[in-house]
Amino acid sequence: MPASTHSLSLPVVSRPLRVALLGANRSIHTARRANGLSERGHDVHLLSLNPPSADISPAVRQYQLPYGAPFGYLLADRRARRLLSRIKPDLLNTHYATGYGLLARRSGIGLVTLSLSTNQGWSCDFMADALWSGRRFRTFA
Repeated sequence: MPASTHSLSLPVVSRPLRVALLGANRSIHTARRANGLSERGHDVHLLSLNPPSADISPAVRQYQLPYGAPFGYLLADRRARRLLSRIKPDLLNTHYATGYGLLARRSGIGLVTLSLSTNQGWSCDFMADALWSGRRFRTFA
């Protein structure tokens, strides 16, 4: 379909959002997203299994979850749930479907978006896991 026939309408946000990001703070993609949202005036909180990163703006609040990878994806859910209930985000965005996606699901927070890209970046984890496990996934366009 030609690009000219697509129209994307984004909701107008009348106030800054409180956004929680759940992902690897050492990832350039996570850093860009956290810093970009903060620069646009949103209240950004970044939860990661890694220690705080100097690549993240001081305006972004960073939280280190316990245990580290890979066990933290399963064991840090209580700490993530407590932090998220205190933060009360309007939106929780998670990166990396299998690790942080699992942690987001186990945290019990309802409104979660999962970032998957179509390039060789974040979508690779999802596809690699599907291929290695032999599972079949239904995709939606």
